[in-house]
Parts: sequence; structure tokens; C-alpha cells
Amino acid sequence: MRIRFGPAGIPLSCKGKGTIDGIKYTADEGLDAFEVEFVRGVRMSIENAKEVGEIARERDVLLSCHCPYWINCCPEKEEKREIAIRNILQTARVAKAMKAWVIVFHPGYYMKRSPKEAKKIVLKTLEKVLEDMHGEGIYDVNLGLETTGKNSQLGTLEEVISLSTLLDQVVPV
Repeated sequence: MRIRFGPAGIPLSCKGKGTIDGIKYTADEGLDAFEVEFVRGVRMSIENAKEVGEIARERDVLLSCHCPYWINCCPEKEEKREIAIRNILQTARVAKAMKAWVIVFHPGYYMKRSPKEAKKIVLKTLEKVLEDMHGEGIYDVNLGLETTGKNSQLGTLEEVISLSTLLDQVVPV
């Protein structure tokens, strides 16, 4: 595998244009990776995602997707955990259609828990996400746990690597 470089989201030079234009611009600039941003919600149809993927493959641009910012895999309330699972699955479905290799998100917040307690809840959440993904035949999209520098968030390098070693299809980002 070679190292690839590219922007997260549509470059400013493409302001007001769509993802496909962003991918074309990225390739024209000599870059070969592109992160499709769903940080404010997954608003792309499966049909559009397939077209995005086709253009990216034609231009040799490797795709990743960023899940919505509000995902928290260890919230205090169960219904919020279910919302996180739903949003990760939405992103995974679209990522599969475009043949993105990974979906990226911050694992969650400690929510006044110890890191060990929070990690157990995140692990349980990720296991459920993977179970649901596999139930839908999604085996080719990885869950990319993003590191964070915030004291309130689970996501130190050690935590991310540890979670990545415990589950297949989970990678550090």
C-alpha cells in the first residue's frame, strides 16, 4: 500500500460545487486521496455515491468518509447510543456504495466515566455496529477511530490502537 495525500472535503477552490468536482480537482492537482465529509449528516443517495466512487476510481483517488460530528459511542443515554449506531451505519452504507475504504469518527466522550469504563461501552457499541454492518453485507468498509487531543474525549493514541487490536475492521486514524 502506498501513502496517499488529499483533502478532507471539497477544496476551497471548488466552493459551491459538489463532491465529484472536488475529486476531479484533487486528481488534477496531483493528489490521490479524498475524504468525503458527512460531518453535518449523511446527505448523499446510494446512486450518487456509486457515481462518486466511479469517478474516484477513474482518477485513482482513494476515498474515505467522515461520519457526522455528533457521534458518541459512549453516551449516558441508550437512545443516544442507538443514534450513533444509526449514523455510523448510514455512513457505512454510502461508503460501501462509493467503495470508500474507511469511515472516520471520534469514538466518544468519557461523560464523567473512567477511561476504562468508557472504553468498554465504546467496544460494545463498535461490536453492535460491526454486527449490523455484517448483517447488511458490509465487510469492505473499515471503522476508522480518530485520535483526539481533548481530555474529555476517548481517543488517545493508546486507546485508539487498543480498540483497533480488539476488533477486525477497526483501524486507527
